[in-house]
Amino acid sequence: MGQKKPLAMVLLCASLLGGAPPVSAANTTSDRESLWGVDATTATADVSDPLEPWNRVMFSLNDALYEAVLHPASDVYAAIVPTGGRQAVERFFQNLLMPVHAVNALLQGKVDQTGIEIGRFVINTTIGGLGLFDVAATHFDLKSHREDFGQTLARYGAGDDVYLMWPLLGPSNLRDTIGTVGDGFLNPWHYYPEESLARAGIEGYSKFNMLSLHTEEIDEFKKASVDPYSAFRNAYLQMRHRKIAE
Repeated sequence: MGQKKPLAMVLLCASLLGGAPPVSAANTTSDRESLWGVDATTATADVSDPLEPWNRVMFSLNDALYEAVLHPASDVYAAIVPTGGRQAVERFFQNLLMPVHAVNALLQGKVDQTGIEIGRFVINTTIGGLGLFDVAATHFDLKSHREDFGQTLARYGAGDDVYLMWPLLGPSNLRDTIGTVGDGFLNPWHYYPEESLARAGIEGYSKFNMLSLHTEEIDEFKKASVDPYSAFRNAYLQMRHRKIAE
């Protein structure tokens, strides 16, 4: 069972990241409104949380792992790799998710956005240094909407009736969980490299790098929350509602 450790790392690195905001210059602030674009003290959403007792236990587990393992490790990583370098890594991985964004934009009937996602990939892969720089956005005003299959399902009427806090994977709901599985088949890392351990390592590093860019925001959000579980849940759902409405 040699895959257990790498897979566990992937899951650990993904915890609390089920809705982390995109990396951009606007995301470098650490105020309480920056995480998912909402205020921890005022975030509200129509919530269906029938599994709240279970979800709270999983949230506590995720938070304990974050504080004991992920936060210290990301602090060390951040001290070694400057913010600009980590943002470039995030842009590189996001560039490779073009199939996810383009196909879901098309499935939602957003033909123009589909073309933008493909154009962004061509520009950023060539003159953007394999996606390390978002030249498409900075020089051509071509911005990704990062459409996903959860949004596509919502477009066709699927609701978020069952909120879920997955152990190690973080916040989601039944619709978005199904969407994550669907998006996996469009993710290049699902097919390459052939070695599953290598794929797990790459995906784990991607999540860990993203986490290192948002630890301050997560910490500030938690400090500003009377009930961190409810605050993270409501913020996640509000963020998803906003993305679906775009």
